[in-house]
This record gives sequence, structure tokens and C-alpha cells, in this order.
Amino acid sequence: MCTSKSCSRAEFAKSKSIHRILLALLLILLGVGVSLHLRASHFAHWWVPAAVLLVLGHGVILGAVAWMVSRLRPLHPESAAQTRKHPHAHPHPSEHSKVLHRPRLYDWLMRAHTFGNERRFRTSILQIAELQPGETVLDVGCGTGSLLIEAARQMGSGSLLHGVEPSSEMLAHARHKAKELISETQFVQGSADQIPFPGRSFDVVFCTMVLHHLPASVQTGAIKEMCRVVRPNGRIVIIDMQPPRTVAAKLSIVTLFHKFGTDATAPDWQNIERVLQQRNFQSAILLPIWNGAVGAMVARMQTSESRP
Repeated sequence: MCTSKSCSRAEFAKSKSIHRILLALLLILLGVGVSLHLRASHFAHWWVPAAVLLVLGHGVILGAVAWMVSRLRPLHPESAAQTRKHPHAHPHPSEHSKVLHRPRLYDWLMRAHTFGNERRFRTSILQIAELQPGETVLDVGCGTGSLLIEAARQMGSGSLLHGVEPSSEMLAHARHKAKELISETQFVQGSADQIPFPGRSFDVVFCTMVLHHLPASVQTGAIKEMCRVVRPNGRIVIIDMQPPRTVAAKLSIVTLFHKFGTDATAPDWQNIERVLQQRNFQSAILLPIWNGAVGAMVARMQTSESRP
């Protein structure tokens, strides 16, 4: 039973989401009208508004799906208890987390985000990490294991690949997807701020599109944990949202999806860099990817031999 204040907040949030979707639909109709008018006027680039229409339409569809999923699947008491133990999930503004339990929907959303080019997106992340054969890899918040599976294909046998994920459903799906791999792949249940591995266990630690789903305090704890489990001269690769600074970034599917469908926000990259530097990691420049909507940071642990 909700109080009048909590009910009014919920109604306001629902009304705000509906208004955003209606606004996007009105923009789409405007784009259709402009395109038809320009074509009738024999304008050479009449299709430009149509291209914008496709981007907006894709964003509206994804946003509506995410909005409906978040309303149709509330956080059950048993899930809340699990979330307190494993806070890696989608937080509400109150900084409560919700663990994902629908792996097939998650994979579908990733394919939709990347227009069917998810494997190319994963490959670009692995190229940024400069993986070497025989390295030991950890993926924090591995989801359904897509990144580790692509890493296994590239690195071949002899590599040890590990994934940490709080959702038992996501882990089960990841294990099913990885059962045909030659490389040794292990998926374990755990949270980003309490990684269940001893210190200095990994050459490379990935954290891909996870931090923006965590409360600020958990983000800091997650960075500290990643630093703890990296070996000397090892590296941490963080891929996540960043504030859009260009038109292309603002119209990116990633930006539109999180703006219309979730309460997620870009992580505090300055704080991330500060925490890394405090633990003797030399962080690279934040590289823009995915039309600038997403940033990539690679930080390498400095040892006494590697310091100038």
C-alpha cells in the first residue's frame, strides 16, 4: 500500500514517460511530413528527415519496450533480498537495484541496439583491450556472456575466461551459450563491488555497460574491486555511457533508449579516473565510441619497474 506522496511520485514518473514517448511520436510524424514535402518539391536530399525518422523510431520502440518491462516485472521480495547481496543491476532514483532475470530479452535488446552488429561491437572492445593468447580475463557484469564468448573465439585454447554476474538466470544462459567453446570459461555468481576472486588474479578485467546501472557508491566500490583483482602490468577496460556532446551522440540509440526507457545516467568518469590513479593505474584518454554516446577507458597498473 503506497502513501499519497509515493503514489503521486509514481504517477508523475509514469506521466513523464508517456509524455516523452508522445513527443517522440510527434517528431516522427513531423519528419514524415517534411520528407514527403521535400520529395514532392524534388529536393535532392529529401531522405535526410527520413533517416532521422528511423533513428527516432528505433529509440521509441526500445524505450517503450524497456518502460513496459520495468512496469510489468516489479521487484519481488526475494529479488530484493538477492539485490542487497548483489547490487549490480538497474537502480531506481532511490538507488535501489533490480537484478535482470530475462536473458533472451537482454540479448534481443543488445541486437536491436547494435542493428544486428553486436559481434562487431564486441570485437571492437576486444581490440581496444589488445588481448594476448594465454591471458586470464574477467568480465564484471558479464550478462549472458557474449563478450567472453567472442574473446574465446579470438584467443583460442589455453586462455582462462571468467564472468561475474548476480543473476542466476543470466548465468545459466551464459553457460548454455558457452558450452561448445574450446577455451575454459567459468561463470560465477557475484556482484561488481564484491568480486569473488582473490587479488591479482587477472591480466585483463572488462566492465562493459555496467557502471551506469549502479548507484554512485557501488560504482566506486566496483572500481576498487577491479583494481584489487588485476595483476601487475594488467589492465582494466571500462566501456560505458558518457554525456552526449554531439548531435550524433544525442540521437544515438544508446542515448535514446536510456533516456526514454530507464533511469540510468552516465557514470562519473572523473571519479573513476581519480580512483584508478589512487591505486597506481595509469588511465588512458576516454575514447569516444558508438557515435560518441559511449566512452572507452583503458587503465594499466603501474609497477616500480614500469614507472619512469
